[in-house]
Amino acid sequence: MGFRDQGNQVTPVDDGGSFDTGTDTAISISESAANALAAAVSAAAALVSENNAETSETNAATSAATATTKASEASTSAGTATTQAGIATTQAALATTNGAAQVTLATAQVTLATAEVALATTQANNASGSATTATTKAAEASTSAGTATTQAGIATTKASEAATSATSSATSATASEAAKDAALAALDSFDDRYLGAKASDPTLDNDGNALVAGALYYNTTDNVMKVYTGSAWVAAYASLSGALVALDNLSDLDNAATARVNIGLAIGTNVQAHSSVLDSTTAAYTTALNTKLGGIEASADITDTANVTAAGALMDSEVTNLAQVKAFSSSDYATAAQGTTAAAALPRTGGAMTGAITTNSTFDGRNVSVDGVKLDGISINADVSATVVTQAFVNNLNVNAGTLGGDTKATILSTAESSSLALAIALG
Repeated sequence: MGFRDQGNQVTPVDDGGSFDTGTDTAISISESAANALAAAVSAAAALVSENNAETSETNAATSAATATTKASEASTSAGTATTQAGIATTQAALATTNGAAQVTLATAQVTLATAEVALATTQANNASGSATTATTKAAEASTSAGTATTQAGIATTKASEAATSATSSATSATASEAAKDAALAALDSFDDRYLGAKASDPTLDNDGNALVAGALYYNTTDNVMKVYTGSAWVAAYASLSGALVALDNLSDLDNAATARVNIGLAIGTNVQAHSSVLDSTTAAYTTALNTKLGGIEASADITDTANVTAAGALMDSEVTNLAQVKAFSSSDYATAAQGTTAAAALPRTGGAMTGAITTNSTFDGRNVSVDGVKLDGISINADVSATVVTQAFVNNLNVNAGTLGGDTKATILSTAESSSLALAIALG
């Protein structure tokens, strides 16, 4: 494996060689070295580009100076041409004076001056071209310098990446070593706990060390997995042969009756057997109710005359007004709420009243209120006998002692007494 410089870029070349591929760590370190070498080559290429750029810049400066010189020379030639043109003009004037010879000479001088002007123009154009070339070279030099700077930056980045890769490779190597150690430790721990298949109980683990509690091995003689308790090897699991299955809900018992006796649920001894009588018995039947029933005599008859009489009650046959008794309502009671009680009621046979009697009706058909007004108009101890009434009436008459309407007092008195008697009889 090698590297080739292609345009300032380092490219790996497969030359039939190979890196050590024993582990991923070796590959990572080789890749880091390759990156570092590539970075170094890129840095060298950048330096060469930078030197070329400086050379180009120097050449451009030289070309620019040459162009300036040429431009100066062209300017000088132009000045010379102008001077010659002036001379030619003078000579032309002289030619006019001096004749045809002078004219010919002046013409020749003008032609020379024109040629020199053309030469000066050409030199000026060349100077301009040299200046353009110099500018182009300067631009190329600037571009080369920029490229060199970029290459230098790339080289710096590659160097940094190479350093980072080297650090990562070192870290990976450390992690790989740690992982290897951890894997070996885990393998050793597993090997100490699962000892594999053996014909008999081992006394040491696979490393020749003391057994640890929880170690397992498969006994090929008994075809059973065994676990070490710390002092002895025992079966790691129990056989389900003859065991109860939860989903069978005890239907797989060999003898259900024996099982009930074993757990204290023997029917008829520990629990009540099914009874059709109990099917219709409410769940509210309690021991207290049973006690009450126990106090009732066998074949008790609440309609038996002896039982009714003993209880202080009456049989229907003993009540002569059964219909009235059954029809009796609370409105027939004499209660305190009604103003009196039976103890204070007035007997129907009569008796002494201890309070005033009032009514808003009549007594024996008489209106007591109206009769009371009449009684209030009679004086106390009034004597309503015929003789007294008529005598007083006659005595109070304001009449002549002789006669009244032709009648004497004696006649009037006799008449009045008869009338008073009739009135007294009428008033009762």
